[in-house]
Amino acid sequence: MHTHRIDTFLLSENLRLEIVHESNPFFAGEPISMVIRLRHLGSGQEYLKLKRKIESLEESLNYSLEENNDDSTSNLSESKNKSRPSDEQSWSMKSLLSSLVTNNDQELSAEDKAKKELKEHLLKSIEYHKPIQLITGYIQMSGFFQFDSSIISDASFESLGKKKIRSEASTTSNAIQPSDFGEPIKEFDNSSILKYVNSDYNLVNNGLISKSENQILGSESANLIVNGLNVGNSVDFNSYPISIIPQSLLFSELYLEPDEVKSFHFKTQALPKDLPPSYNHSNTISINYSMKVGLNKLIGKDIKQELVKFPVNIASYVSPLSEQYTAKLDSETKILNEGSVKELKKSIVNRRVSTVSVSSTHSGYSKEGNDNLELMQELKQSFVNLVEANSTNTKDIEELVDIQIKKQFPEPASPDEDLRMETGNNDIKNYLNKHDSKVRKNIANLYNIDSFKGITEQGNDNNKEILIPQIKNLQYSYQINRNGQYIANLVLSKPFYTTTDDIEMILKFDQSLSQKFKVTAVTASLESFELISPAFNGAGSDNKRPKGNPIYETHVISFDECNTIPLKILLPKSPATQLTGQFKTDIFQLKWMLVFKFVLIPREDDYILEQFYEDKKGHLLHAKENVEGEEFICNIPITLLPSSYAYGGW
Repeated sequence: MHTHRIDTFLLSENLRLEIVHESNPFFAGEPISMVIRLRHLGSGQEYLKLKRKIESLEESLNYSLEENNDDSTSNLSESKNKSRPSDEQSWSMKSLLSSLVTNNDQELSAEDKAKKELKEHLLKSIEYHKPIQLITGYIQMSGFFQFDSSIISDASFESLGKKKIRSEASTTSNAIQPSDFGEPIKEFDNSSILKYVNSDYNLVNNGLISKSENQILGSESANLIVNGLNVGNSVDFNSYPISIIPQSLLFSELYLEPDEVKSFHFKTQALPKDLPPSYNHSNTISINYSMKVGLNKLIGKDIKQELVKFPVNIASYVSPLSEQYTAKLDSETKILNEGSVKELKKSIVNRRVSTVSVSSTHSGYSKEGNDNLELMQELKQSFVNLVEANSTNTKDIEELVDIQIKKQFPEPASPDEDLRMETGNNDIKNYLNKHDSKVRKNIANLYNIDSFKGITEQGNDNNKEILIPQIKNLQYSYQINRNGQYIANLVLSKPFYTTTDDIEMILKFDQSLSQKFKVTAVTASLESFELISPAFNGAGSDNKRPKGNPIYETHVISFDECNTIPLKILLPKSPATQLTGQFKTDIFQLKWMLVFKFVLIPREDDYILEQFYEDKKGHLLHAKENVEGEEFICNIPITLLPSSYAYGGW
């Protein structure tokens, strides 16, 4: 597993595109930084080898062709000059000469045919190792808010609908359809955002995916990374752009030799702090961001365009006091400045050594030798000290060896394995390590218990309308009642959790408080709830209770008198599948709940036991095969924030 997320795309059989993400996820309020690598998969040595073989075959074929022409001319002239004494002799000599010439031609043509076939095979093989010529390359980012039109009504939008790119799931076309409140955008309308989006590809990458859009995922025209969780929805949904970074030119006229790797560092300006996070584990609402990398490749006299699309995960901004901004979705599209691009060039290793360099090298060697002598003396003295110290206090021989090995071979700093695969990647590592996330530090510092008290008491008075504290009035334990009757106590392992934590908890039962009912089964699940503002409710969401989206659940059955039940909920932690922490927008907000389902039965023994045998000595009881119980469901809110850890890559 790599320490950074790396997306790879095979653009052709000998050209691979690699995207190294500095962070996964990125945070609102911080820039997006990544390295784009173009790698030629061919071999330079193999290219030269095949090229020599082809040239040798061409010379051999040309020589054979010239020799055949000379032989044919000479044989023809000899046959004309020979005398013919009789018809029988003339026919015999003609037949003999013609048969000799024919056999010779067949033998030469078979040899030439084998050479031609070998040449054709070599020409096909050398195509893989030939240099690649790229005309231009660019990168751009776009973020879209998608929703089910029956759940959220876009008729209430004030600013979001003014500039939109709408995608209907019912349409069969895969092209982007621009519109302005349903009306086509004029060809030279400067207010349209269409000029910032140079793509005929699908808007959806890992959000709401319709059946018609799913059909193009396997084709070459849809080079996407897709989550696949929401494939197959037949409902209509709308797509509105919320953030766009225009095209940034990566390069122009790039010539890629075999074995060569070209690397470019792309960095945007700081994202807005109130930018909503990526959210794509719902069937009705999706917020997703994607990067597009476009390349124009020269093949002969034709120019072929390659376009790849991959999702970018963005998490919410979190202040040092655990506060988040309220994101405004109903606003005009945020069009940021173009990102900066810088080519990362390899350091020159093989260069002509000058006299000054030679002298400095020798001095370096002598200095290194002196250092080695000092190190050897130090190690010898350390060994002597270990033996003398062990004379009084006897230690195991393995412990002494371990101490000496640690002294002789200190552990080096752990290198970044995925960024030093070839020469020149040290530059990439330096670029990626320059940026230190402040938001990650803010989240990591929230684990201090004293900070909870400060946030609860003080808060932030300057931005009360925008910033909302997230860890205010936290609880560790809850008492669960039903109609005033005690059911259980819930104790959480932490007052709040992040998206990389496992949620551990304990259910405690007190028989003295619960004398009427007994808990025989418990199902605990983590679910997300989308609370839509009443002003944006669609026709399909009127008077409906919010329905949760289950993420993970665990089930326990217990008929014994058990006082405690430990439960653990595992959150998905793969680089491609990340949960979104709680956040709030002006249209909807995301909340996380622990949902418990209790199966209750009366505590009397007669309810679960039945008599199956009786005589004058007594009777025997047997447990019933089926027992009817009552189901009780309760929701407990839980605070789930973005993680301070970064997801790596496979």
